[in-house]
Amino acid sequence: MSISFTHDGISERDAVFGFVQTKMLPLRNNQEHHVYQKCESCSCPLAQMSNGEFACPICNFSGEFQTNSILYESNNHINRCLCLIFDISLSFDYVLQHLKLISDHMQENERIILISVSNQYNIIYEYNKVMMFDVFEDISSFARNNKYEMSKNTIDEVIIPSLFSVFFSNERLVEFNSLLSIQFLLLQCINTSFVAFCFINRDVSPVSIEKATIIGKKIESKNSIIHFGAVKHFKRLTAIARYCFGCVFGIYAFNSLTIGQLFNISKIRKMKIIMPRFMEARKVTSCDGVVRVSKSITKLLLNNYLGLSCQIITDHSRIPQNQNKAHIVEVVDSEEGRIITCHTVSILNKERSSIPSEALIGLLLKQAASNILTKAWNGEGIDQLIKSNILENTSLRTVKIINKIGDYEEHDVLRLFYILNTCSCDFDTHEINADNSVVFIVSPIIYIYTTETTSTLLDKYIKSEYPHLILTFDSTERINDAIKVYKTNI
Repeated sequence: MSISFTHDGISERDAVFGFVQTKMLPLRNNQEHHVYQKCESCSCPLAQMSNGEFACPICNFSGEFQTNSILYESNNHINRCLCLIFDISLSFDYVLQHLKLISDHMQENERIILISVSNQYNIIYEYNKVMMFDVFEDISSFARNNKYEMSKNTIDEVIIPSLFSVFFSNERLVEFNSLLSIQFLLLQCINTSFVAFCFINRDVSPVSIEKATIIGKKIESKNSIIHFGAVKHFKRLTAIARYCFGCVFGIYAFNSLTIGQLFNISKIRKMKIIMPRFMEARKVTSCDGVVRVSKSITKLLLNNYLGLSCQIITDHSRIPQNQNKAHIVEVVDSEEGRIITCHTVSILNKERSSIPSEALIGLLLKQAASNILTKAWNGEGIDQLIKSNILENTSLRTVKIINKIGDYEEHDVLRLFYILNTCSCDFDTHEINADNSVVFIVSPIIYIYTTETTSTLLDKYIKSEYPHLILTFDSTERINDAIKVYKTNI
């Protein structure tokens, strides 16, 4: 399963019931491929029962179904053109390490576009085993050319050994034009989709909500995705990335996990949630799709999603008197295949524990983050939105991840976008004191002091699927002071 429910049952006394995404993909326990079948009565996919037979979970609501995720069909890997956009004001070593990691993740038949950002836009290519680049100030003189799409072998043998030559520049930093960079990709990849990784170490040009919406929807319509690593102006970048479900994260120290996380997040996936007709999907966040209803079922069809959350409203007057449980079917289509999970929830008529589950906290936080960011992108002040949606919400006051929220807008936007898109329901802080190292995690930011390599610590302690901003300190005193400041009022 890749979703978790806020409660193990539904009750008329519940103020909120629903689910959140907790994994990128369901963990399946079978290797064989079953035949995908639908119910002739309601068209719900058949699921495997405890006795091994297949039946419809909606029509057979009293049946006992397996809770394991089962693979039904396999799909092929879908190649999309890759792109690395990097700022030459970043250190050469920082960019080089990211490019090597991208090459390590590339398939042999995949292609990549490299664009370096200075006061112009330099599109890198190979000619007779020599690295070259074309310089553009705007989109008017650009024309699509296959030479800009390079193989893994070209990157390893030609570009990486010569990349240092791109970094010789004493130009004054000008603002990064995110819309212009994306236009290069849209023209070059006119017949294919793309996955873009963008690392920027300068101011980002202002972008209107109208233009951000247009360019974001163009990326999404091409089944493409762009991720932004930056040092500031996160609200401008998230306004674009939200439409294609890209990540926006802070960059400072090199994070060896980032590229692998972005490749995993960028995989194409779709989802269907099939529920009995007496259930209805209401407040849904971090997804693109539609809700369809028929006589027997409610179906949530998602073409894309990341950190999905869904509140479910139950019409108890429509529940048959003899029904004491309900099955909800999760169907995930990905490059790994079609995976089906059957979830079972009880229908209760009693009080339940008042202690909120991690999934419930996650659902409430995602709804709050969605409300805040949607209005902030449209120009409303984020401070007042945080106050009304989070700080005055008694259900969220004890959640440690929101401590100090409202103190610094750049980190507020990062944290809210992380909450909206993460597949983790761990909203606690974590402090690790190991030999010669201190690690403090308040997602999506990690404070680190270590005498080891940073990558060693990340491999040991970081389990998140989402890129994090790494802040390094040169002494235990300084990192402990920073931790004390954050922990005030916890």
